[in-house]
Amino acid sequence: MVKNMKPGIRVKKLLFAGAGCEDAWVDFSAGLSIIYGGSNAGKSFILKSLDFMFGAEKLRLPKQGADYERLLLWVELPSERSITLERSTRGGSVKLYNGFLTPQETDLADSTILAPNQKGRKSKKPTQSLSEFLLSEIGAKPAQLARNEAGEKASFSLRLLSHYIFVGEDEMISERSPIQIPDQRMSSLDKSLFRFLLSGVDDSAVTEVPKAEHLSAARNGKIELLQEFVNAIESQGSTGLDEVQAELHQASELVDKIAESVRYYQTRIDVLTLQRRTHLNARDSSASKTAELRLMKLRFLELEALHKSDLERLEGLDEAAVLVSLMGDTECLVCGALPVHQQKSKITEESVEQHRLAAEAEASRIKRDLETLQATIGGLASEIVKLEEETSRFAADVTRVELEIADLRPHEYALRKSFEEVVRKKNDLVLRANSQKQLQEYKSKIRELQLLKIGRQRADGLSVSIDNAASIEFSRIVKKVLHAWQYPDMGEVYFDGKDQDIVVNGRERNDNGKGVRAILHSAFKVAVLIYCRLKQLPHPGLLVLDSPLLTYRGPMQTHKFGELGEDEKRFQQTALNEHFYAHLASLSSLGQFIVLENQDPPASIHDRAHIIRFSGEKGDGRQGLFPPLSA
Repeated sequence: MVKNMKPGIRVKKLLFAGAGCEDAWVDFSAGLSIIYGGSNAGKSFILKSLDFMFGAEKLRLPKQGADYERLLLWVELPSERSITLERSTRGGSVKLYNGFLTPQETDLADSTILAPNQKGRKSKKPTQSLSEFLLSEIGAKPAQLARNEAGEKASFSLRLLSHYIFVGEDEMISERSPIQIPDQRMSSLDKSLFRFLLSGVDDSAVTEVPKAEHLSAARNGKIELLQEFVNAIESQGSTGLDEVQAELHQASELVDKIAESVRYYQTRIDVLTLQRRTHLNARDSSASKTAELRLMKLRFLELEALHKSDLERLEGLDEAAVLVSLMGDTECLVCGALPVHQQKSKITEESVEQHRLAAEAEASRIKRDLETLQATIGGLASEIVKLEEETSRFAADVTRVELEIADLRPHEYALRKSFEEVVRKKNDLVLRANSQKQLQEYKSKIRELQLLKIGRQRADGLSVSIDNAASIEFSRIVKKVLHAWQYPDMGEVYFDGKDQDIVVNGRERNDNGKGVRAILHSAFKVAVLIYCRLKQLPHPGLLVLDSPLLTYRGPMQTHKFGELGEDEKRFQQTALNEHFYAHLASLSSLGQFIVLENQDPPASIHDRAHIIRFSGEKGDGRQGLFPPLSA
């Protein structure tokens, strides 16, 4: 035994209980237990019941056990802690009790609820699973195993490991690889699990890639989507790309032609508009100057009138001076007053003459200014006439240009409308051409996807098979097991990585008869237990084998499994069965073994194993697991 190696899990008793039913039970030793007897006595049902208590989903009760409601399993853990597991025969959660308890004692004791397996946990509460509990007890850490070559993972669990613990009769004689999970095709998960058992290295570091079927589904989805696009475009009844491109070419030429005409008319209108603005500015400038000159002329006419008024006043003064000089002592010409009544001023002829001369001088100056002013007024009048003529010409130019613009506008408008219509048609053709191009691209992509071959995807760094060193060492242990059983004519033994099975003396396991296949399958599973326990790798140290010695079958089994083959007849003549039991009994320090068989065990093993005999319905003693049905 390896130093510091803990014992494995040991099952002590399996018990069925039900209201009004006599308890049905079977107990096991810590080393080798053999339960044998006739067919239909319930031996294989023991294996199924143990598997059920280790988390299997369903258990089909035989007629004798139909009224039993619950199962109890006494288990001794590697820590030497004793527990009782209880579960309804209908399935569901598992109750865990401390100590070995009877059904009556569990009714009064406290329990811990465990989910039957990791997949079955649906509650939001963090309920521990039975698998997690038992794996932690044997020191197995959480691990991830590759389900396929794409790197999709499954958690390592007791359910995955179950076919290395509970080996049923059908599995024992199957031609399938011993590592293959029952009722499933060989997959990467089988290989990953076997490699993990022999190495302790899982696949948690592997990065998952899309699986081939996912990529294939994605490809088919793309094809379906692209085909929908193709159908949508073709439903519009569009002509082919060549025809659309020809129409587009014609439309483009027409657009360019009309655009050129539009540019011509627009340029002409722009030039005329600029001319109109120039003529308007000139007309307005000329009219503004005319208005200024008219105002100036008006002011000069007012000044002329003022000068004329001044002249008339000066002429009056001159006449008055003459009259004064002519007047003597006579009646006043204004009021008729007599000289005696007049107040005479002392005006001399000399002063009157002076005034007259001054008035004449002033009148001469005003006349000169008036002549200058009248000449200026005449010049202004001529200028005003010229400006008015100029303003009329500019106004006529404005009218002429506006008429030309008005004549061009309808043509420019009609061309612009035509241009817009042709551009819309061109844009529609561009869209149709793009649709046809897109249609061709979609069809090309569909053909490309249809021709795309999607092979099996493999995650980087994934290696699900065991390495050469582990293969050689495992093969050596299988050979030691077969040697201990005194397997006849045993030569070379090796593990075939292709078939994931052992080859003995150059002969593959599935090339043998059923009985020999059962022996070799048993040797494989025993070797796995030994390998894992010696290297302290995750294995519970429990192995239940149903009908491993089928090659020693009697008449009843011959009827079920057929006549013995030549290789089986040769094995039946050997003492392999004695050495088989003796070897398993010698391994009690490594694990617990439970063998379910039809044939009586050899007398030599009676004192080295715990043996239970089921006699069958018509036999003496204990007839089976359950009490017989009442007559």
